[in-house]
Amino acid sequence: MQYRLSDMIAWLRDISERYTGSEEEDLLLFIKEGAEKFPKAKREDIAEAFAAYQLEVQQEREEDERQAAELEAMIAFNNKHSIPPDMPWNEAVRMVAERGDPEAQGILRDLESPEATVADELLNAAVDAHPAWSRDGRYFTFDPEIGGPEDGPSLIDWYQRTHPHEAAAITDRIVSST
Repeated sequence: MQYRLSDMIAWLRDISERYTGSEEEDLLLFIKEGAEKFPKAKREDIAEAFAAYQLEVQQEREEDERQAAELEAMIAFNNKHSIPPDMPWNEAVRMVAERGDPEAQGILRDLESPEATVADELLNAAVDAHPAWSRDGRYFTFDPEIGGPEDGPSLIDWYQRTHPHEAAAITDRIVSST
């Protein structure tokens, strides 16, 4: 019997709380338990699944670090310019950019780029289309009991796959207006 790598990785995610943190010990645990769970799998297949899982974990960690750094930069920006805590980010950046601040002007260019505008519009459309997502004022809320994509990029990917014509129309409208 052939096992799919994705099945092995999903199982690995399920048992990951038992890992010690030592890569060597974790691999041995996974190979031992993997051989029981997937008896016809080759040892190399189990090791490949473990390596793929480790890569996913590393990518998630790097993304978390990137987001934390971005949030820290936003907080520092807000503190530096005494931005009211309830002011939306785009408005705060625009206000500071209008005062001539070069950092804010650069951020505003990025925020108002066609790529960022497309991403914002796709995210809004995806939130409106997915049953697990709703909006509360300017904030989006995810209902884990319904399930589905749990973050913005995954939600946009879902929307582009399940609503390709609408997603293309949004992209075309924004790109053609620039």
